[in-house]
Amino acid sequence: MIEGAKANNEISWFDDLSINEHVDHYIQTSQMKPKQAIKKVAEERQLKTNEVYNTYHQIS
Repeated sequence: MIEGAKANNEISWFDDLSINEHVDHYIQTSQMKPKQAIKKVAEERQLKTNEVYNTYHQIS
């Protein structure tokens, strides 16, 4: 296992949040710009940045 990698059964604090709620959390609490928040959410959720961007901006 890679050091620092999350185990599959480990629960993250953001698991109950939607992607939009997760991005909004960083915008409001960390005063990040949307682009920065989207990148951070993508990293935390192990998703592609464009997937999070499209979901956040409701692009199909």
